[in-house]
Amino acid sequence: MEGRIGDRKNAILLVSLVMIILGKLLLSGRLLPNFELVIPVIIVFGCFSNSWKFPAIVLPVVAILDVLRWGFSPVYIFTWSGFIICWLFLSRRAFNPFSSTPRIIRSSLMATLKAILLFDIYTAFWCWPLWYPRTLAGLLSAYFNQIPFTLYHLLSLVFVPPLAAVGKRMIRVPVEVKIPVSTSAKVGVVR
Repeated sequence: MEGRIGDRKNAILLVSLVMIILGKLLLSGRLLPNFELVIPVIIVFGCFSNSWKFPAIVLPVVAILDVLRWGFSPVYIFTWSGFIICWLFLSRRAFNPFSSTPRIIRSSLMATLKAILLFDIYTAFWCWPLWYPRTLAGLLSAYFNQIPFTLYHLLSLVFVPPLAAVGKRMIRVPVEVKIPVSTSAKVGVVR
């Protein structure tokens, strides 16, 4: 049983990596700016895996893809640490595999929504000293200019229901249950 659960966690990790790589290569900046899978995958599959291995493997892959595709930028320090903060605060609780799929989808949507808002508030705050005057007006400008990015990030919530359904399907473990039956029971139709 433990082996099957470990295999399923590895499958979740593999699917997460594939989705993040495809999302980074196909979606980021091509169709819509900042319309991406990273936060939904980190939160939803992070809740399903509930393992330290998940961020230890997935988040460096995100960092490597960013550097290879666009080169290094100081903003990455805040985006990568923002992903770690989202994972630490919002995907550390595991989903109950016996919960219904609609309940897992609702929990996933709420956790991902909170993660997106936390991520955007965090990154805007740390972008403020890099690109804006270090005044209250500069801070307000940083948050005001973050609004379009936040709206695009919120569009990535459309990925959450399918991700949650896939995750639920992947962690489903058959449980053998012995049902006691009286030896005097008769086979037939119960009326």
